[in-house]
Amino acid sequence: MIEITLERAAIIAGETYRVGDTLTVGDIETINRGYAAFEKTVTRLMIEQNAGDTLSLLGTTSDAVALLTIMQCIHVTALANSTTFAAYKTAYETELDKVSESADSLNAVGTQCADLLSQIASKAVVFPYSVKYATAKVAAVFTDVAQRATAAAHHLVGRV
Repeated sequence: MIEITLERAAIIAGETYRVGDTLTVGDIETINRGYAAFEKTVTRLMIEQNAGDTLSLLGTTSDAVALLTIMQCIHVTALANSTTFAAYKTAYETELDKVSESADSLNAVGTQCADLLSQIASKAVVFPYSVKYATAKVAAVFTDVAQRATAAAHHLVGRV
């Protein structure tokens, strides 16, 4: 066991400790995990204050996933019914018109996509993954998604 005075706030075994508190722990890694837990909690609180609570963020994520699902279905349907790029583009626009309002025409959606890409390039719009991971950002997101999905699926095995 070691006795240590905290250099910053920490959450250890569900308890919050302040800078300067003295603790006796089994190893220094317990302290490091405590520092990380406190930092994660503060980050989540700041996101909640500035971007929305968990349910609001889930709602926005749900909207984005629904839109992406619809756009992918339009894409797949257009591909399945086309043998040339011109036919694909026509089929895509036809499918898009079936599920959208006039403000969501192919040209309008194309303009909105181009505008979003410009905002991303200029850093006016920043997605969390681009600051969350230090390097190999896309690969890190794919790895995180795959690991979490697999862990969730393992808990569902035998329950469905």
